[in-house]
Amino acid sequence: MLRAALGGLTELAPHEAGARIAELEKHHGVRRGWVWAEIGQAPLANALEHLATLARATASPLTGASADAMAEAYAASGWRADAAVLHALPRSWSR
Repeated sequence: MLRAALGGLTELAPHEAGARIAELEKHHGVRRGWVWAEIGQAPLANALEHLATLARATASPLTGASADAMAEAYAASGWRADAAVLHALPRSWSR
């Protein structure tokens, strides 16, 4: 069910996808505490935590009046989006 719901996000506008990810996180986030997650059998529930972080981090655009201002905004909080993507990837991809 989670796999299908995540696959359906491609049909949504970004703000709608972010809201749907938040809903999925509320429903499926609890699965990360189950034994199945501990033994590696809930990869989508684990990735969902990071997708929710990504959705929150990208809800507002990264802006700045200059390149330096953009760099400061990225250093302050924009990096969270990139970190969330890396953490959401399967471990085999991030090695």
